[in-house]
Amino acid sequence: MDMKENRIPATCGKIAAAILLLALGHGLFSADKKYFDDLNTLPLSYRLIGPFIGGRVSSVAGIPDAEYYEFPPLSPMVPPGQYEIRLSADDCEVQSFLQVKSDPRVPSSVEELKEKCRLQLEIRDAFSELSQAVIRVRAIRKQLIALRKRIGENPELQNLLIMINGIISRITLEEEALAQKESNNYSTAPYHYGSKLDSKLANLLYVVDTAFGSPNLQSYEVYRILKKRVKKHLSALESVFEKDVSMVNGLLHKNNLPLIKKEKNLP
Repeated sequence: MDMKENRIPATCGKIAAAILLLALGHGLFSADKKYFDDLNTLPLSYRLIGPFIGGRVSSVAGIPDAEYYEFPPLSPMVPPGQYEIRLSADDCEVQSFLQVKSDPRVPSSVEELKEKCRLQLEIRDAFSELSQAVIRVRAIRKQLIALRKRIGENPELQNLLIMINGIISRITLEEEALAQKESNNYSTAPYHYGSKLDSKLANLLYVVDTAFGSPNLQSYEVYRILKKRVKKHLSALESVFEKDVSMVNGLLHKNNLPLIKKEKNLP
């Protein structure tokens, strides 16, 4: 790309040049380096967007404050192929293409690497859904506990208090199946409390990520089993949120008390 011919504004041009230099420095595609001699080279991870956890997206992410046993949840590596780079800043846009090549040391075909990436993306999305549900449970339980304290010994609201205690017990039971609740130290928790579904998915991501070529049959089978278990607990939680919490909110509204926020994107 000839940046002089494109006449890119200075600010936008520097940002675009930095991005192009990332590709140039890694030999992904050819261009004239004379336009980028005054810029620093920045590292490029070659990983796709990682798990979406609590409003955060990164190459490595997990449930806040959790320390994952052995392996954190990783995002998949970009498979070989041609990709478009597009940068928008102010009123200008720059785009170019780069070619990601296979590592010559890896004896895997492009199709095998693409299939590996496909499975990793499925596991990543399952992990994200699980983690978002755990964050949602903790946010709703915090509200319920505060509400329970506010109700106290009010004799007119004891039925409501019973319903709140029941919801807390049910969502906590589901949470304990999804993620470690007793301890957030995942380096020792599996020995004391057992490995939970979030940790199992994170470990499976690592297994698939470090293998050469297409995932083996065991990886597909383990993912199928874990996905089925996760879906079961998420469905149970959704039922509680939509039915029980909604019923409690109806009673709270009648008694002029603050409603329980149960949106899926709770922080």
